[in-house]
Amino acid sequence: MSDIFKKRSSWWALYRETLGLVWTDPDRDTLKSFALQALKDGHPTQIGLLLVSFAISTGDAQKYLPPVERHILHSNDWAGSEYGMSCLVALGLCYMSSLQPRRAWMVYRRAISLLQLNGLHIRRKTEKQELLFWQLFHADRWVSLMIGLPYMVPDHFCDATVAPLSQLGPSIWSYRKLGLVTARVIDCLQAVKGPMLSVALQIEDELEEIQAQLPAQYLDLADIKACADSDDKLTRLYRVIHYYQLKIYIHLPFLLRSAHEAKYEYSRKSCIDDSRKLVEAYLEIFDASPSAAFDGLVLNFVAFTATVVVLLGLTGYGRSEGSQYVLPQAQVEHDWQIIYRVETALEEGAHTEPAQLLCKKCFTALDSLMLSALGQGGKNPRQVIIPYFGTLSLTRTNLSSTLTPSNGHNVHPAVRPDNTGARAKIHIERTAATSQIPQAPLLRNTYPADHAESYTLLGALAIPGV
Repeated sequence: MSDIFKKRSSWWALYRETLGLVWTDPDRDTLKSFALQALKDGHPTQIGLLLVSFAISTGDAQKYLPPVERHILHSNDWAGSEYGMSCLVALGLCYMSSLQPRRAWMVYRRAISLLQLNGLHIRRKTEKQELLFWQLFHADRWVSLMIGLPYMVPDHFCDATVAPLSQLGPSIWSYRKLGLVTARVIDCLQAVKGPMLSVALQIEDELEEIQAQLPAQYLDLADIKACADSDDKLTRLYRVIHYYQLKIYIHLPFLLRSAHEAKYEYSRKSCIDDSRKLVEAYLEIFDASPSAAFDGLVLNFVAFTATVVVLLGLTGYGRSEGSQYVLPQAQVEHDWQIIYRVETALEEGAHTEPAQLLCKKCFTALDSLMLSALGQGGKNPRQVIIPYFGTLSLTRTNLSSTLTPSNGHNVHPAVRPDNTGARAKIHIERTAATSQIPQAPLLRNTYPADHAESYTLLGALAIPGV
């Protein structure tokens, strides 16, 4: 326990500052201080939250989670209390970090149900209840977006009024506003007839309106880099990533269509440009505090996803046939540089808790994608396993366009082109739709190290008509 407090508890403060996840009294600003309180009080829900926190810190779900699942998760009395619902918020995060997103989604659905039974979706009497509502409200939508499934509570069925910016401050205000827009993104992507470009552009306008109301340059990377307050800097970087993640998701389905319909070229360019900005924000977090990057758990997956989009942009994926446009060499150099830096960060994260398992999977997948993009040997098509979302089949065809930087020494030897001079264009096929996910029980007593639930490539792609 002492080792956890000293070396593996930095995520506790990070979550409070950047995600507003205040699961205990405000003065319990360290995991150790909360542990002392929980052990002193001995309340089952506090002990459960402590066990989940230990699971997040160590990555050892098999050791710490079974008692929480048995005694808290399915007890209406315990799970329905304020500490109990906070425990479920943490439990969902733990499932996400252990590559079990469906279990996280189901846990958040249960927590939202208990929230509604307590009437907290409409009336909150205390600041703690207000914080709890927004944590569950946002977690349900965020996980739903990640795995391509509907969220539980529409805005008009709850009081989701966001207090003025002057009252909340830019960090909390933007976080809640982005949570509201997340529902619009999911509505667009999950539409029965598929996403519509006009709706996507309306959502993009909403996002830009949010940015316009924030303090000048609040989401500007250059300004953030110059920020002297480390906590404020990390929080703003997280907001940048959140903002661009939503922009990427609304345009991603149209990137897949842009090769055949010129009207989607704007979406293709926007998706790649926004992915580049997200990756740059992630790398800034990694440079400022590697532990903050790895404590972010699924942050690494979000960065991995954006990096894949940047890589697809380098291959010319989605570009209309006959297009003569060639990326400027300086842009090619920059994109390869950030791709390699993300690979390096993921490789380091593969040896660091609590993001070890997720980073390992992302690193392996990114390495395979880079090899495919550069036409490096191996099978064609190549099968690449993507964390959370299943298997991709990638087929390479030769291209004459330049994919590699002129200064090859900046690229890891493993991804330098072979001597054939071939370049690769990637064609992607998905193996399964969301509806084909096998139904498994929520509770299991084993957590195999290499187990990951299988989904489609991205929540944004798990839609009809694409």
